[in-house]
Amino acid sequence: MLSKEQIDFIIAHDGEETSSLLLRKDKWKDLDIERLVVILEARKKLRHKVPSWYGHPSLEYADSLSIEQCSSEKTAKYKQQFVVGKRVADLTGGLGIDAYFFSQVAESVLYIERKESLCEVARANFEILGAGNITVCNGNSTDILSSLKDADLIYLDPSRRSKTSSRVYSIEDCEPDLISIKSALFKVSDTVLVKVSPMADISRTIEMIPEIKEIHIVTADNECKEVLLLLESGQKMSDPLIVTDSFSFRKSEEKEAESFFAANPGKYLYYPSKGLLKAGAFKLLSQRFSLAKLDVSTHLYTGDKVVDSFPGRVFQVLEYAAISNKNIKYLSSKYTKANIIALNLPFDTKELRAKLGVADGGDIYLIGCQTGKEKVIIAAQLLS
Repeated sequence: MLSKEQIDFIIAHDGEETSSLLLRKDKWKDLDIERLVVILEARKKLRHKVPSWYGHPSLEYADSLSIEQCSSEKTAKYKQQFVVGKRVADLTGGLGIDAYFFSQVAESVLYIERKESLCEVARANFEILGAGNITVCNGNSTDILSSLKDADLIYLDPSRRSKTSSRVYSIEDCEPDLISIKSALFKVSDTVLVKVSPMADISRTIEMIPEIKEIHIVTADNECKEVLLLLESGQKMSDPLIVTDSFSFRKSEEKEAESFFAANPGKYLYYPSKGLLKAGAFKLLSQRFSLAKLDVSTHLYTGDKVVDSFPGRVFQVLEYAAISNKNIKYLSSKYTKANIIALNLPFDTKELRAKLGVADGGDIYLIGCQTGKEKVIIAAQLLS
């Protein structure tokens, strides 16, 4: 654990540029400045990511990779809903964020981590945080599986780094490989929760793992942060429930749904959340909220009434015009500052911004997209 002198140093230099501290490290000859710099850098990243841990300056951190890969406080709390029994086994402990938040709703948590340095730090941090119901175990989870007793929930966050440290996205390329250890997992628990890459192909994932009962796409600040697979032993539905941003559906519902289309934008424009775009609930949005799509491949919806419950951003349409040199000149002279979005066009947002030549920012959006009959730019103001 950190000494009082080390903690005082962290408090005194919290938020400072750590490179300058390293240059002046001879000033504090009795302190391991390199070690303290790692902690200070970690605290910068955790200040907003895990604010409850940031509030404890006595916590220690082993490396930057565990900070980068750890869950946020919001996503860790989201996972608490899956704890329905007493015992949770976290097979890929890492920094320990998930294990800690599981411990708040479970009777006991087993934290397993193959890196001894992370185990040492986690053990000390759990004590400081008062999480006395977490047992820390140093070892390879796949080797330990056979000796594990029954658990009510197993949690697994496979590493999405290859042996060359490059990022991987498919389940079979992650470590440990969920497919190869799936049967061993189900011998320990009937319920397994797996965190996979936000870039994972959902349809292919469902085909590969028929035991998936639910898929949860967790978003924050309109970004897809985590994709969670809830596996249940014996489950063979191949049509799991997909949940994101208070919207749930099954792929079969989306397949059977029928959307309807508008020739032109109405009074309001609806842009689905990143979670829904990831989930692929395109026709269902039109059907459930009675909103018209602008085009089959343009995932924007429109209507003449405000739908407050829509899972995404809502804009008030100010005007729209077909994309032409004349109209681009008109819009760029009227809206000299705007947020630019390009959807379903032969050019991207960067290119559309260059064509318009307007400054970035403000509360006006210029949205270029394909409608059923033409390419248009919609001037709109964000409502929510």
